Amino acid sequence: MVVSDRTSKTIFVAVACIGDDTELERTVESCIKNASFPERVNVGVNLVYGKTIAKDYNYIYKMEQFLSAFHNARYVVNHIQRPLSIARDRNNAASLYSNEDYILQIDSHCFFTRGWDEQLIESLEQAIEMVNNQKTVLTATLPKYNLDENGVIDTVIPENVPFGYGFWQDSFLRIETPDKNRIPAWAHTTPDWYSWRLAKRVQESGFAPAIKVTGSFIFGNRNFASNMKLPEHIIFWEEEIIHSIELIGDGFTLVYPYILANIYHYYQIDQTNTGRGRRSGIGDMIIASAEEHLGAPAREPDIETLLTSDEIEEYAVEWRKMVNESFSSYLDNPLNQDKIKRFEKYSGISFKTALAASEFPMYYSNIGAFPIDGGHDGR
Repeated sequence: MVVSDRTSKTIFVAVACIGDDTELERTVESCIKNASFPERVNVGVNLVYGKTIAKDYNYIYKMEQFLSAFHNARYVVNHIQRPLSIARDRNNAASLYSNEDYILQIDSHCFFTRGWDEQLIESLEQAIEMVNNQKTVLTATLPKYNLDENGVIDTVIPENVPFGYGFWQDSFLRIETPDKNRIPAWAHTTPDWYSWRLAKRVQESGFAPAIKVTGSFIFGNRNFASNMKLPEHIIFWEEEIIHSIELIGDGFTLVYPYILANIYHYYQIDQTNTGRGRRSGIGDMIIASAEEHLGAPAREPDIETLLTSDEIEEYAVEWRKMVNESFSSYLDNPLNQDKIKRFEKYSGISFKTALAASEFPMYYSNIGAFPIDGGHDGR
């Protein structure tokens, strides 16, 4: 059988799994089996030993067996490094890339609907043609899926709505005290609910400029593969803004696709009456990372340790402080100032006030004859 050029285009899917995420199997299985052409999809997973070594060993052993059953799945196993870094884990997953035509970055708790691969490739190629820039990525917030766990087999219930559009909230994320908060807050909804201007734009063109990338969904071609890795001091909430600054500084266009979502995200930390629907043990990661930062004595790795509510709050406060420090070190670095100014001008956000100049970016970044630092209002 002769395979057409369209169907022979390959996709690499990078998945960072932190801790014992029960949804990883569903993520990988739906990604491969629900593709129009499963043979072109290659999945790369970064598995991480977290805080409780014995429990994680059993989980990782199980996942190694599961992933080994797919000829188009690769994985790498790492121990948690402190402080916790989502960037490091995403970079480890991206290191499994092997010159595929397209690359998709997602989380380890996602569900793919049928035909997702054809739809994303078609949408990306349309966006590239529209903005006249091969260095283009699709990005959006994933709608949620829930689980009906009452049967022997879970039933996945997706929202069945378009991808979510991110927007600035004109405030800072409340991470520390008001005088120390530096990360602008954002939220998301469908364009129709957010703004009639945005709704009109996406209905006419099918696309809109995205204010930033969303870490759980970025889709691009080989150009993105070479610009995917992040500074490893990035911990969590600051990831998406820094990645956006870096991509725009490297000439990328960030595009929101107005299509029915074909990937959904499990937002519940533990929506469970069976224990099957439990996401990554991010709490363990936070505690381990904060303990290191606080200089607390190491705990026995194979013993479950009960923490008081005061201890949990202490670790959470310390972790939020570390996120702010990570973002501040990036914003205050003299080498980043030109990139930061470009991003502020494009996205409309002010890192000093967290106020947005407009509902959404009026122009795409780095389009065709209009580079970001000149022409077409600089956007």
